[in-house]
Amino acid sequence: MPFTPHVKVGDTVKKGDLLMEVDLDAVKAAGKQTTTMIVVTNTDDYASVEGKDGAVKAGDPFIEVK
Repeated sequence: MPFTPHVKVGDTVKKGDLLMEVDLDAVKAAGKQTTTMIVVTNTDDYASVEGKDGAVKAGDPFIEVK
């Protein structure tokens, strides 16, 4: 399986925590896209949720939640 989770439902996570690892070569070999969608389901809990369009590098911020 190309995905290795490092957290489970109910865990509390913070910035910098490893959530999941993915073997991108295995995903590509299966003929799948490597684009990742991020979905924030509790936006009503925040004043604003703003994301960055396009590619980001590992460690770069891609979403700002206030």
